[in-house]
Amino acid sequence: MTSLSQREDRQFKSGRARLPGRVLLSTVLVVAAANAVPRPANAPPRPWYELEHRVRELTRDIILNDSRAVFRAFATTFKQETDFARFDSALQAWHAGRRVAIGRGQVIDTRGVSGRASSWVVFAGGADHDYIYQSWVYAADTWRLAWLSNILDRSFDYGNHDLADVRAMRAATLDWLITGGGLAQVPPGHARPDTVLVIDPAGTADWLPDYPTAVRTPEQFQARAGLPATPLAFRFVLTRSFGPIGVSAVDIQPLAQRRGRMARHRSIQVFLARTEAGWRYLTTGSVW
Repeated sequence: MTSLSQREDRQFKSGRARLPGRVLLSTVLVVAAANAVPRPANAPPRPWYELEHRVRELTRDIILNDSRAVFRAFATTFKQETDFARFDSALQAWHAGRRVAIGRGQVIDTRGVSGRASSWVVFAGGADHDYIYQSWVYAADTWRLAWLSNILDRSFDYGNHDLADVRAMRAATLDWLITGGGLAQVPPGHARPDTVLVIDPAGTADWLPDYPTAVRTPEQFQARAGLPATPLAFRFVLTRSFGPIGVSAVDIQPLAQRRGRMARHRSIQVFLARTEAGWRYLTTGSVW
């Protein structure tokens, strides 16, 4: 997961505040909720306002070691595929029987239906800040927690066990990149290739859309032997369903050589919406 930059980290720490007690913190959250203006269902997110509220709630629940409340904040597929007792054990292991003396949460940024945030705490008797970085997605009319670093590890993988669903999400992502103008959003901008080269560990990609394609394993691609005459290669590094929406992260590697080396690859995060007709492009997330 993405960490705070040094500049963001200093700004984040400079705004820290001591929590005088559970009552005051809960009161602040109740007042904030009472002042919220009701909105119609399916209204688009107000990124900072709504996510700040959700991050404050999550930070409070982590401070109070309320495993049930933290678990409820997650996306639907995480809750369906993750045993609560296992999640509770992970949270208890992070707390390690310690009491939190100070804590605060803050939104780092939002982009479309995705958001990043961070919470920090100082345990009683300690001096160092313990950070919990978060990824959020806007699904089912509210912000849902997608990931919680430093508490979860990679064994908590979820949302990608339905292989047919994963293939459908990848096909929709690649189709948008190739035919929907997505490549133009990846610096420095790319034209549609005549042949689409996909790097896949299994060396097969029967999910590919209906246009000229080629598939190579990472080893075959590294050897550079028998590559098709095409300017780009595509590698899916993440595909995950959150229920009503999904995400794919794709590395796009130019094959042109510069000073004997391949040009720098770029990555794009693509969010998809589940419809009756299948997955369709929803919005672009981060591009790096």
